[in-house]
Amino acid sequence: MNALFQILDPDFVLRNAVHASLLVGLIVPLAGIHLVLGRRALLALALPEAGGAGVAASAFACALLGADLSHEHAGALPFFVVGLAGALLAMALALGLLFWLDRRTSAPEAEAGAVFALAFGLTLALSASNRIPELGLLDLLKGEILAVSGRLLFAMAAGMACVAAPLILLRHRFEMVLYDARMAYASGLPARGLGLLSLGLVCVTIALGGLCAGPLTIFAFLVLPAVTVLPFARCMRGLYLGAPLLGLACAFGGFYASFTLESWNLPVSAAQIVLLGFVWLFSRGVLKVLPRKAAA
Repeated sequence: MNALFQILDPDFVLRNAVHASLLVGLIVPLAGIHLVLGRRALLALALPEAGGAGVAASAFACALLGADLSHEHAGALPFFVVGLAGALLAMALALGLLFWLDRRTSAPEAEAGAVFALAFGLTLALSASNRIPELGLLDLLKGEILAVSGRLLFAMAAGMACVAAPLILLRHRFEMVLYDARMAYASGLPARGLGLLSLGLVCVTIALGGLCAGPLTIFAFLVLPAVTVLPFARCMRGLYLGAPLLGLACAFGGFYASFTLESWNLPVSAAQIVLLGFVWLFSRGVLKVLPRKAAA
């Protein structure tokens, strides 16, 4: 309990990291709902990694041009702006490549996996370069969310709010496009525009979250909360409430576990992902038991 009160203390030294974790846990599952319902879960794997490659490439390019993005000289905001632009550009290129390959191959899932593998390799190669050691990009890839400045947290919160608002306000139109695009056309809705807007909001969410939590953590929060809640949700409102609440609970629970289990040296991202995975496995066990009880 002492650790819990310490984390909840407004003067807690890692309070920015706690708030960033909660933002990721609350908003990222909202975007993940659209990928899960649209049966595009492989994009949830490929896009965060492509965004991570974009962050590394943009930081590497700035280092080659002589720009200093280290926290000691320029603060977190210049790195945030450059990294966000690089992540969005890389995801746009990845989506364009996937669209081009989808029209020319019969295995689009394998192509998405190939994009993930290429992006992961490029990210590691660029992040390990001795030209940009001060940015700690390898720690970012591991999801080390501990070093979050106040300006980075504010920019992340503002961006997440701008993403969450249309995802919630336009959810019924997005659902119609996901389930029946022809009906959306017949109803006079700009189905193609809404589809692009939905995908764009997902990309912005991934880019914002990835700058703090890393690509693998974002992948977990995109997929696991929505997949866990989906069989229990009786309506879309239940899914839109349940997935973010589950993500929020696991984000805080993972941070608490990482903070209290100091002897384990457990990273925050690993604790959060494992907790999400355990909840998912428990939900599948509940689904196995419920039909038997109903039959009895």
